[in-house]
Amino acid sequence: AERGDADLRWWVDHIGADAPPGQAAQPLELPRDRPRPAVQTYRGELAGSALSQATSDAVPALAADLGTTAPTVLLAGFGELLRRMTGRADLVIGTPAADRRHEEFTDLVGFFIEIVPLRLRMRRPEESFADRVRACTDEFVAALAHPGATLDRIVGGLGLPRDPARAPLVQVLFNVYNFPQPRLELPGLRTERLE
Repeated sequence: AERGDADLRWWVDHIGADAPPGQAAQPLELPRDRPRPAVQTYRGELAGSALSQATSDAVPALAADLGTTAPTVLLAGFGELLRRMTGRADLVIGTPAADRRHEEFTDLVGFFIEIVPLRLRMRRPEESFADRVRACTDEFVAALAHPGATLDRIVGGLGLPRDPARAPLVQVLFNVYNFPQPRLELPGLRTERLE
């Protein structure tokens, strides 16, 4: 609460500044095979795809070379995919972030997650992928440095219209789950995971 108003001003300037007319409020339209329902239902399917071993090895190697993290490299790749799918080079997507900044929250049981908007700008075609990774790193650091304004306050501060068919600012989430796969170990038995 102490820094909420200052953080809100930063977010309004950051998301709304130098965006093309209406861009901050413009929904991120992804290709789809059915019309969008009039009211958001949250029904959908999960689609997955595994990276090749070479790509899986290259992601952390590139991150180390650029002094960043593997999720930031993946975010840059995801941003490029969305740019190609939508034709837009200035995107706002969301990422969940754990909000346990205060030591007092460490032992509390609860779901301390906030959706943080990330603005990905890929306006210069001559940018290298490494440049985009660095820009994603800068965006992550800047966004996480302004946790005092919640997503609903940011939406209100931007004056975005409400539409029951979609979320007002963030329609796409990016998240990297880097938890180790749990293993079931039972004495005297050999186990294997089946999809």
